[in-house]
Parts: sequence; structure tokens; C-alpha cells
Amino acid sequence: MMFHGICSQMIGPKPTTTPPPPPPPTCPSIDEITSTMEKLFDAQTKILLSKLADMEARLNELTSNKPLAPSELFMGIYENITIFDDWILLYNKPYNHNTTSKELKDIANQCNSNRVVVGALQNENSSILSIAAVGPKYVLYHNTAVDAPEEIENVLWYLEPGRSFGFRPIESDPDEPPRSELFLSWSIDVNYGGWRAGEATNLYQNSIWHKVIYCMPTF
Repeated sequence: MMFHGICSQMIGPKPTTTPPPPPPPTCPSIDEITSTMEKLFDAQTKILLSKLADMEARLNELTSNKPLAPSELFMGIYENITIFDDWILLYNKPYNHNTTSKELKDIANQCNSNRVVVGALQNENSSILSIAAVGPKYVLYHNTAVDAPEEIENVLWYLEPGRSFGFRPIESDPDEPPRSELFLSWSIDVNYGGWRAGEATNLYQNSIWHKVIYCMPTF
């Protein structure tokens, strides 16, 4: 026992073993970084394209060719507008017809609404008015000189017996002439037809273009 104790004192306790340190972290290679970035880019691109497709579908829905409801047609000038089923056709004559101020007044008396649509068809069977304006029905009988038209909702209306009936846009910019495609003019109380439907002029003997007036529902 004494010998064992002496040996124990001489040898001492068994030393503890220290575990080796963990290996240092290694940086990913350039190829690994590139692959990861490409995967992230592809995932984000798919999300973005999906959102863009949804936005495009929504935009197409909002800007479709579906015509405005009649209640959305305010007084003003319109181009290439679809004729609505609830409009009542009161006048449809070729441009070579001699329109009279009496005809216009009689048309106004037939309209139970307070709004009319005055326009031009490029041919009689068309369902699209190439040029038209919505205005109060009194424009059909209220005498106003061509050179001193009445402004109604940014539209200049005139009815001068023995001369002309029609409309044109106001000159919003004094340095720029108004757009000629927004003009409409019919000869009144003379021995010839005509005269203008947008940029088409000199329609005195034209039987293809038609002058039309509709009674429009009041909203």
C-alpha cells in the first residue's frame, strides 16, 4: 500500500486530453455563389413576371373596347364612338341631302330627352360614329351665328339659318389651331348638301357619308 501510494505520488494524475479545435470554415467557391445567385434571381423573376401578368390582365380589362355606358357619356365631342341600342335615331340622311332648320327643330320636338347626339357615319350601315358630339337638344333650334358660337361644355355649337349648323372644339391653346378632325358642319337652308365630317370636307354631293341625330336617354 505504501509503495502504491508512493508510485501514485510520483506518477501523478492522468492528464486530460484536449479535443482538437474544429476546422476553420471554408468560403464557398465562385461557382457555388454564382449558382445560388442564379437560383435567387430566377425565383424573383418568376414572382415579378406573375405580378406583371396580373397587372396586364387588369389593364386590358379596364381599357377594353367595351363602350362606355350611356350614363358615362357627358356632353362633349367624341371620335369613333359606338352607337348604343337605347339611342333613338331621329335623323339619318346622306350628306348630299339639303338639311333645313325646320327639320332640325322638328327633330328636337320628337326627342323626349334633354340631350341629343349629332354625328356622322362613314357609311349608312356602320355602327360607329366617326365624329359626334353630345349636347342639349336646344342646339337644334337655338340660332347662333357661325362666327359667334355658343360654348357648351368645351364645345362650340352654332346654327345659322341659311348658312350652317355644327360644332367644333374650343381653342384651348391660342398658339395651336383646334384639331380639324373634331369639326362637323352641315349646310342649312341652301340648295345643296354638305359639308364636313371631321377631316372629310367638300361633301356637297357625297351620298356615302351620312348625317345622323339621336335622342339620348337622360341619366
